[in-house]
This record gives sequence, C-alpha cells and structure tokens, in this order.
Amino acid sequence: MDDQSETGEEYAVFIGNLKKDASKTDLKRKLFDLFKHHLKIGLKFHDIKLKGRKNKPKYAFIHLQSKIDRDMALNLLGSWESRSQLSFGFLHIVEPTQIIKVCVKKPDVVSKAGMKSDSNQEKHHEQYKNSDTKTKMENTHSQHKQCVISASHISEDSENVPIKAGWARKSKTVHFSSNEIDDGGQGSIKHYEEGETLGNETRDKEFKAGGGDHYINKNLKDHVSKYLCGFLNSSQRGTLYIGVKDNGTVVGIECDQHTEDNIRIKIDQTVKTIKPAIFPQNYHVDFIPIYHTGGALKYNYKVLEITVEKVETLTQLYEAAGEVYIRRDGSVQGPLKPSDIQEWSKQIHHKELQKALKRQEDENNKILELEKQKINLDMEREKKRLQKEKEQEISHLQKQISEVKEENKYLKKHKSKVCVVM
Repeated sequence: MDDQSETGEEYAVFIGNLKKDASKTDLKRKLFDLFKHHLKIGLKFHDIKLKGRKNKPKYAFIHLQSKIDRDMALNLLGSWESRSQLSFGFLHIVEPTQIIKVCVKKPDVVSKAGMKSDSNQEKHHEQYKNSDTKTKMENTHSQHKQCVISASHISEDSENVPIKAGWARKSKTVHFSSNEIDDGGQGSIKHYEEGETLGNETRDKEFKAGGGDHYINKNLKDHVSKYLCGFLNSSQRGTLYIGVKDNGTVVGIECDQHTEDNIRIKIDQTVKTIKPAIFPQNYHVDFIPIYHTGGALKYNYKVLEITVEKVETLTQLYEAAGEVYIRRDGSVQGPLKPSDIQEWSKQIHHKELQKALKRQEDENNKILELEKQKINLDMEREKKRLQKEKEQEISHLQKQISEVKEENKYLKKHKSKVCVVM
C-alpha cells in the first residue's frame, strides 16, 4: 500500500454490528459502495474482509491505502450526524437496534517466526465486542439520552486520529450528552419522542396519522400526489408528515425495512406521475425514528417525512393524474376548476409581467447610473486638462515676465554707461 510504514502497519478500519442474516457478498458490495462512492475513498473489492460467527453480528476489516484514508473514514463514519449526510442506507447493513461500530484495526501481531497472527486480532476484537462499550440504541437513549459513537481506537495510537470538537473520550468510546446537541455538538441524529407536538399545520406542513397496510396501499399515493402538487404550485418548500395526527401529535407508523422499501417505491412511482417532472434532487424521503417518553427506542416506529423543495420560477401548474391542487394555510385546495386555473394563469402572467417590468426598470437604472458615472468621469478629466493648461499658461507668462525684467535690467545698465561717456 502507498503510505504503509516500513514496519508493515496496515491502515485498516474495523466495522462491527453488521447484519448477521445478510450474505457476505451482499455486505461486501454495500461496504464497497459506501467507501468508493459515498466516502470517495479508493479501494478494491478484495480489500474488504468480512468475518462472523453463526447467529452473531458480522464484522469487517476494510484495508485502506493510507493513514489519511483511514482517518477520513473514522471521521465520516464516527458520528450519526456525519453518517446522515452520506445518503447511504446504513439500515441495510447494520443489525437492527444496534449501533454501527467503527474503529481502528490494531496492527497484526508478528510472531517470533515472522508470521502474522490473525487469531490475536480476532480475539482482541471479540473482547471489544463483548465489553461494556457494546450499547444498544434503547439503553443509550434512556441513560440521559447519551448517544454512543464508536469511533474510538483499539490500538494504542488512538491519540493520533483527529477527534471532532465536543467529543469526550470514555472507556475507549466517544460519548456526548443531549445538551451538547443544542450547542451544535457533533454526532446528533434527528428523532422524535412519542407524543411530542410539532405545532399546527401551516402552509409548509401537512400532518397525516397514516399507519397500516390499508393506508399504504390505498391512501399513500393519493396524499403524496395531492400535497406535493399543492406545495409546488404555491412556490413553497413543504413537508408531508405521515405518522403525525392532525393536532401535531407524533404517533408514528409501524415500518420495518421491507415496508420502508415498499413505501419508497410507491412514493417514487407517484412522484413520476406529477407533471412537469420533479427531479430527484428536488425532493427527499426520510424515515425518522421514534423514542418512548422514557427514552427507549420504539422499535420499527417512524415518522415518514416527504419534503419537496421550492420552485423558484413557476411558469405552469403542477398536476397529478390531470388534477391540480394549491396550498392554503393548513389545507389544500383542489382539484381546481378550469376557471380557477385560468384565473391562476392570469395572476401568474401579471406577476411575470411585473417582474419583467421591474427587471427592465432595474436595467434602465443601471444604464443611467453607468452613463452618469461616465459623464462625471469625463467632466473630471476635462477639469484636470483645463487645470493643467492654466498652469502651463501661467508658467509661460511668468517666464516671459522674467525675460522682460532681465532685458530691462540690461538696457538700464547699458544706458548708464552711454551717459557717462558723453
């Protein structure tokens, strides 16, 4: 490897708590995708070594090319907040209710015969896995809402890896408390508490309790198309919350991984029916975990958030299955009648005309300002030119006066000598 030390140190990362029922090939592909395309760290497929025992979470050693790559991986995977920015489905690789463990692989021990011992390495990680730092998400949240970030080192050179501000080292595991989240602490993850209130429905928020197969199969597509169209046609960034009652109370919907995948497919299919087309970067779907009031995770219960971004320039109304909706404060209006659509078109035309006139006025003012600056500059130049000519003329006159004085002095002197001779 490029930056390996002369002692043969490997820059490898240990990743634990991987799904025990997933195939090794599938996990390797997902880990390869994570490092190659999301972390932007170069590696080859065979650099990923997966291990695990029957009915136990699997773990992996990712062999990287340099210490820089290793430290980058630790920083990007070491906190929930940094992982949430990667747009990678960690739920597909991590054992349910467990937290992904990310740490430095201790260098292999070299025996007297010069042979590396992998058994010592596995034993060391097995001890780590069974230590009191193994914390489930429920226990972590219930203990003062502390979130565990397993970004620590197993090796003794743990002080050499950069740790983000706000982290505190404890028992080889990094912790932060809930009050640090409010101060911008690193490693936070968005979540809701069961029964908390999200306020009232507004122009940019719509609540639906949802839940159950009937809602997913019968109502989900209708709500997605109707409310997303309403947000888009109102030139408003908006979010449809499913798993929240009309009064804003969080209840969540029961949603395992299979159901989540099914919902994502249905939403994607629905968004594709909306015209004009909504591009992927203009909307996103999130499943937010829910915790009991006491702090434990409410397993498989989430709030589904479907957010669509604001349309900067709206030249035509969005429609779904030929129906048009617009957003009001706390409600949606539609499907609109042809007369309503015509009235909207007139208003949009008027607004666009006003914008065009304003742009033209601004452009004219800009041109006038440039002309004014040009005239002032020309006047300043002319003033300087005249000043220079005046100074030159004065200098010439002073020179002439000086010459006349000299000539008079000479004549006066010459005249005196003539008088004396006479």
